[in-house]
Amino acid sequence: MNDRLNSGALSRSPFEQKVLLPPSTSDWRKCFSIPLELDPHGAVHNLVGGDMGNILASARDPVFWVHHANIDRLWTVWTKMVRHANPKDAGWKQRTFTYDQAGDMKQTAGAAVDSEGALGYRYDGEKPLPAFQPAVIAAATIQSEAPMSLPGPTANSPLATVATAKPVTLGSSSVAVDLKLPQSAQTQLHSLATAGAPTGPGAITAAWLVLDDVAIGADGKDAAPASTSWQRYQTASRDRGRSK
Repeated sequence: MNDRLNSGALSRSPFEQKVLLPPSTSDWRKCFSIPLELDPHGAVHNLVGGDMGNILASARDPVFWVHHANIDRLWTVWTKMVRHANPKDAGWKQRTFTYDQAGDMKQTAGAAVDSEGALGYRYDGEKPLPAFQPAVIAAATIQSEAPMSLPGPTANSPLATVATAKPVTLGSSSVAVDLKLPQSAQTQLHSLATAGAPTGPGAITAAWLVLDDVAIGADGKDAAPASTSWQRYQTASRDRGRSK
């Protein structure tokens, strides 16, 4: 289990979106549900790792239930923000979902997202989130306006690689890679992310995470087509986090 998670690593950017579902497949970022599905929902699963990083075993981890309760709460918080609301059309509100293996526990989407009115509970923290703050950047390559004082062959270059990772093979379980950034680079990147691009000699003005030699294996080639994946995302966005 990864117990070194940084409180600034999760993005609040989905809360800037004013609609739950995207206007089209290509505009999936222009909504609340799918970005939230990726981060913080999926990101926490992957960052915790272990059973939490395996979709078939994640519910075995007690953290799963705390995490999904918080996803519920975040969805509720989003609905309480100005001009934010769940879809009002009957097709969305009346769609039925099954919540148990026997198929006896069923609930409509409209009722499942109404925690207080339909389910009889509310969260302590339902106030709208404060102004959006960018996530802390984790990067392997940095660029400065002037040469940086770094050891190695890149010491006199404005472009320097500060950390690298060994080759990684992805499978069906979560994989976390620690780039082991030097403390000085962490501090400068944090400043860049929270205060904007600084000025002055040696100041970091941009950062990149570079992925080299990416290859798709047999499992990836057999993956479902994009249209099927989109339908799964769409279903997840309507049901995500409300299962009890």
